[in-house]
Amino acid sequence: MASFHPHYQFADTQPEDIENFTNRSPYPMLHLLREESVERAIAAAGDTEQICNRNIRTLRELGHSGWQRYGATETDLSSGLKAR
Repeated sequence: MASFHPHYQFADTQPEDIENFTNRSPYPMLHLLREESVERAIAAAGDTEQICNRNIRTLRELGHSGWQRYGATETDLSSGLKAR
């Protein structure tokens, strides 16, 4: 199970830290993953821990201005994502 939330925040981060946006979504949601699918993904991807690290690194490189170029709004950055 993977969780996503408009105000998702990793431990030891500030609410506006860009890495929090890897797990933000317009509405609170749980993504239910089938065990078989997860096993296939792990077999194909190798070190799955690196996926999260790569996503965080990408957002840090983009920064807030880069995230906005992809369609994020000031509301997204300050108080979570909003539905469009």
